[in-house]
Amino acid sequence: MAFVVRSEQILDTIDTADVGSDTVLIMYDVLTEVQAAYDKTEDPSEVESLTNRVIGSINGVLGIESEDVNLQALIDNIRSLLADTSAELAAGNTDLALSYAVKAYLDNYEFLELPLLNAGEGDLMREVEVMLRTDLQNLIRDGDPLASINAHIDDILDKLDTIENILN
Repeated sequence: MAFVVRSEQILDTIDTADVGSDTVLIMYDVLTEVQAAYDKTEDPSEVESLTNRVIGSINGVLGIESEDVNLQALIDNIRSLLADTSAELAAGNTDLALSYAVKAYLDNYEFLELPLLNAGEGDLMREVEVMLRTDLQNLIRDGDPLASINAHIDDILDKLDTIENILN
């Protein structure tokens, strides 16, 4: 709780003209997710993943490079997790497929958002975010046909190719 409160206090002092309003909004969104995970007494590893995203965003704003973040590895992880998502859906393991889809977004794509914003690709960043965070997960939850889900995954993979070219 103290982390969320103090982080919000710090964000309140940031001039959005210096870092961009999209960046600040993303950090507020992640803090909201941290608070929700805390309120729901989520697994501590989930809370840790969320707080690491906040710290990574703050470091990005401050211009501190994280040695841990390898953008290509994140892109590769997303591709692998989307392949796992499709495979698990084909095997009838919907819960595991959804878990892979969530992990692709939460533990990987989230770390690409700030670099995409810094590259002037806010529209692409938001488009892929919705495709991963909302659309794909809803398709799985709603039990859409595997062919529809795989077509959506292919669209995400096409966008990842574009992202890879931009960030490398």
